Amino acid sequence: MKRHDVGALIVSPTRELAAQIHAVAAPFARALSKAEDDSEKDKVSMLLTGGTDVAKDVAAFARDSPLVLIATPGRLWDVMQRSRELSVKKCELLILDEADRLLGMGFMATLNNIIARLPKQRRTGLFSATQTEEVTELARAGLRNPVRVTVRDALNAAAKASGEKTGKLPTQLQLLYRVCPVDAKLWHLVNFIKEHRECKVIVYFLTCACVDFYESALSAVLSDIHPIALHGKMKQSAREAALGKFTTQEAGILMCTDIAARGLDIPGVDWIVQFDPPQDPAAFVHRVGRTARMGREGSAIVFLTSNSEASYVDFLRIRGVEIKPTPGTREH
Repeated sequence: MKRHDVGALIVSPTRELAAQIHAVAAPFARALSKAEDDSEKDKVSMLLTGGTDVAKDVAAFARDSPLVLIATPGRLWDVMQRSRELSVKKCELLILDEADRLLGMGFMATLNNIIARLPKQRRTGLFSATQTEEVTELARAGLRNPVRVTVRDALNAAAKASGEKTGKLPTQLQLLYRVCPVDAKLWHLVNFIKEHRECKVIVYFLTCACVDFYESALSAVLSDIHPIALHGKMKQSAREAALGKFTTQEAGILMCTDIAARGLDIPGVDWIVQFDPPQDPAAFVHRVGRTARMGREGSAIVFLTSNSEASYVDFLRIRGVEIKPTPGTREH
């Protein structure tokens, strides 16, 4: 390939996931580099995400000429439009990670623009833990001779072979719910955090404003506990610092939106707390998937208000997700 030719594109829906993919992929790309100088090997792959000056990304691409781009859709398309040097005419590989999320976040038009510039003779991979109709339609429209590959963990495979009921979630994951009045949810959260001081816990909320409010409330009530906030309205540097800090902690509290629900591999998470059940039921599976990873045990609890959300338990069961009440909670 010539200078400024891009050989592979990896597209992710969120900045955090794109950064994680880049951190994992960079050593592989570096190993494949034919450059003799170590500093040149580090330039084989490049991360493109929002929250930074796009002009600097364009200049960096022109200077370094990376072969692999790992990016969020908006920033990738922005750079492709602004850069005079960037060429994808010889791109051999396109990866769309968390494909259903990419489509669900309204990136379809941007993805279509990106794909339209790529050669038709290429390899394309769509990766997703949730298979939606949109993903299926994209596969039909954008892939030639598509092959569907399903990955199941060994424990579920063994259970299926023995005739036991299997689901989408790992068998070592404990799923619980607690029904409580809406004005008592904060009290329940505070008590939960007190009881699990030595654990690594992720707490999910519906909105950025909720994350900020409850992070401040917990910090005021529990002076010895310092929760970490993470949501999409934070500056990019603050988002990176928050995720990096929580990832390295042995114990702690991360309070976040669904920005941290997809694909992120955060080691050692003991508990998932869903203060607000997700509006999209598929997000429930992705949230609780941040624990009980790689054969490790984990637990998750969702708080439901007694007046309007109790039927959520039955809804999950219809979708094949069995969830049990916590001690003292009447089973719905």
